Amino acid sequence: MSCQRAPGIYVPMLIPRGHGYPLWVPRPHADSPIMNRGIDIGDLGYLADDGSFVFLFNVCHDAEDEVNREGVPPGFVPLRVPDNGTLTDPERYTKNSAILSYGMKKKSISLDISASVPCKGAVLVLPDGGGSYDSKHLGLFEEYGAAHALSWFEYFNGPTQRRQIRSGMLYLVTGCDKCHSWANTCFSTQSGGVSLKLLASAGAGQFTGISGYTWEVQNDEPVNSYVAPRDLTNQTVFVRGYSISIRDRLSRTLGSKSVEVTMIGAMNNKPPRIGTSVPFESSTTPTTVTDLGTQVSSLFSFYKS
Repeated sequence: MSCQRAPGIYVPMLIPRGHGYPLWVPRPHADSPIMNRGIDIGDLGYLADDGSFVFLFNVCHDAEDEVNREGVPPGFVPLRVPDNGTLTDPERYTKNSAILSYGMKKKSISLDISASVPCKGAVLVLPDGGGSYDSKHLGLFEEYGAAHALSWFEYFNGPTQRRQIRSGMLYLVTGCDKCHSWANTCFSTQSGGVSLKLLASAGAGQFTGISGYTWEVQNDEPVNSYVAPRDLTNQTVFVRGYSISIRDRLSRTLGSKSVEVTMIGAMNNKPPRIGTSVPFESSTTPTTVTDLGTQVSSLFSFYKS
């Protein structure tokens, strides 16, 4: 299975676990204004086909703020959220936490995976643990997104930006889970014998003395892993918020609202519906390449029951 197909398996396998929308590529893009902090509440971006989140601007900060240095839509007025409006749990995930798709089991020793029927699965491991951050004022974000969605699509898909953001890809963040290090993989097999092992590279890691992680697989499953430099906790493994869609002309003619704002969060177990239409314009979605560490020791094994 190619890495291009991986998000199509990883997302629907992990989203039922109730943490939000799982990003196949949690690492922020290198040239992004959010490189050092990762995704945050109020970020508007889009869910790219490669499984990453492409940051556009933050709706809670002024246009002149450093995080909005790449520009905001004309007529932008920031969303004002009350002080102390964030629910924070910096230790939401303990060290070596594993989020597994249903039917997967974690073992501390090596164990082969066996399955007699076609199966799919996904695994996310957080070696250093991680935290969660959520706005208390979801209604403010929902109302704001519905009011400005048309202007956002028009600006970012229009002649000056040409982002080709499809309906449903635009995402307004109201919560997220972030970490320092992570490793993930997914699989889709027509037969048994899938084997997954997480391996660590000894080195000068910031928290655990580990410089990197990688996967040992038997069936060419797509894999990802990363350890952030220094003490950064900028790797965003789950986002919660609103997927924004523009209904087609026929739906509007039949009386449907022009804009649909759908919560993708802890209580929603389905991915957003991403359409084929590109409101106002079209362009090409960027891709991201990830790095893997060197295998040294086995940390986890997983199997499909």
